Amino acid sequence: MKVGTSEDDAVTTTSLRAVALVSCLFFIFISTFPVNTHGKVLERIVAIVNDDIILLSELNDALDSAEKSGKEVNKKELLSDMVDRILLLQEAKKFRIGTGTAYKKEQDAQAVIKEFIHIKIRAFIHIPQKEIEEYYRTHRDGYPGKSFFEARDEIENILVNERLKTRLRAYIEELRAKSYIRIQL
Repeated sequence: MKVGTSEDDAVTTTSLRAVALVSCLFFIFISTFPVNTHGKVLERIVAIVNDDIILLSELNDALDSAEKSGKEVNKKELLSDMVDRILLLQEAKKFRIGTGTAYKKEQDAQAVIKEFIHIKIRAFIHIPQKEIEEYYRTHRDGYPGKSFFEARDEIENILVNERLKTRLRAYIEELRAKSYIRIQL
């Protein structure tokens, strides 16, 4: 058996050097190209409300809509309002108000929330007659030429709406207290 010749050793050494040279050149070639290591965030979760999420794209869409309507909007306040909306929709779902598909469209969701508030909160607000009369006496300037009976329904709506806002805020605070909410803005 013939143990290797110097010619074979020379070919092997030359081919090893060629492989090493090609490897070095490839490494230098790759390392000289700038690599963009910073990716752009396309989508992420900005809030978790119990089992529901709010995506960055949803928040941005809501910001765009608010800006187009001419409203001055704070991103944190808008996100807080979106969380409140989800909490109310979740409660409406528990009471079986609205349908499963109603939660998909914004107008339908608003209608479900409105119905829920009417059934769960507004229906329990009663303004006593004396309170309506007292309001009429103290704000008579706001009803020129109207008798108490002509202004009564309007005054009652004002007082009901004031109480509704207060009770709704308290109700939402209760919901927030017993819910899992995580903001990742």
